[in-house]
Amino acid sequence: MCCNPKLEQVMRDVYDELSSDPKWQSCNVQKIANALQNRTQSVFNTDFEALAGLGDFASKTHFYSDLICKIEVQGRFMLSYATPNRHQTLRSDLADDAIVDMGTSSVGYV
Repeated sequence: MCCNPKLEQVMRDVYDELSSDPKWQSCNVQKIANALQNRTQSVFNTDFEALAGLGDFASKTHFYSDLICKIEVQGRFMLSYATPNRHQTLRSDLADDAIVDMGTSSVGYV
């Protein structure tokens, strides 16, 4: 399930690069998550969260714009999404006229 095709391709590229290293252990999900986070932050120039697992998992996620993707490659499940930031302005090319400014509460949440 990917909302952004570019993000999906970046994630697949990261896994392909990791798996091409003969010293890499495919059970090292920490390395997958770290590589995903570093690459997505670099490519999209915003903060990202990344999770990787040996089995499928569900998530309930708040994310920024359309930057969320969960894929499975060779039995490894990877989720990456842009960290929501209430101070971050929505990029104009992604803005939706239906978005309504609700203000913020006393604790800073909408």
